[in-house]
Amino acid sequence: MGRILLFIAGAGAIGGLLNAGLSDSGLMLPEVVNLPGRDAVLPGFLGNVFVGAVAALLSFGLYGPLSGAALFRASGAGGQQPVPAPTPAPTTNQSGEPSKPPDQQPVPAPTPAPTPVSTPMTLAALAGAMLVGFSGGRLVTTEADRQLNRATAEVTAGAAEKALQVAETQRPQAETKPPGQLPLGVHQFNRVEAEPTPGAAAPAPQAAVTTPKQPFSACLQTIRTSPPLESYRMAMEFQRMVNSPADGH
Repeated sequence: MGRILLFIAGAGAIGGLLNAGLSDSGLMLPEVVNLPGRDAVLPGFLGNVFVGAVAALLSFGLYGPLSGAALFRASGAGGQQPVPAPTPAPTTNQSGEPSKPPDQQPVPAPTPAPTPVSTPMTLAALAGAMLVGFSGGRLVTTEADRQLNRATAEVTAGAAEKALQVAETQRPQAETKPPGQLPLGVHQFNRVEAEPTPGAAAPAPQAAVTTPKQPFSACLQTIRTSPPLESYRMAMEFQRMVNSPADGH
């Protein structure tokens, strides 16, 4: 039975390893990531192998052909020793003398030894163990990815809100309407170009207001297209980039 359980655990471990290879994180080592307010345990390929083997053994123990096998038996009933049968009283003949036992007593037939029950190792049992191991690894991987995606959404939303607040406070003063002039949307279409005065210097062009749009766009693109762990790390970098100008660094 031990060899059968070893084969089942190995098939479940292969299923867990297959799940780790097909996931977005790949064959990475187990890691604990500090999230806002909680920690997330990333199983990695070693965690997937362990969970797959345990899940396969549990499934085989519950629904396999050895589910009804006895692991051990208790001797006696309630710890009491068996009571020996009473010895029969000797019999006497007609003269009062004890009768002699017969020369030959019937010899009881020997009890045959119990034959061990052989359990075959089928291909269906191995395939089922591998499938259960794959499913068990997928379960823990999905839970870890869910926690990372939730933390990434929280960090990105907070950083985007902070970026909007900074943009509102740093809006150029030229966008405000001076008193006595038409609104911005009107004088753009009804202004008259003034003729340049001979000998007068041309007015200096106004400096354009630049914003760090390119790094922000690159961070957001990486967050959208990367695996969960890399997306979370890029979200933390995005939050640091937003908070740095506001803190004066």
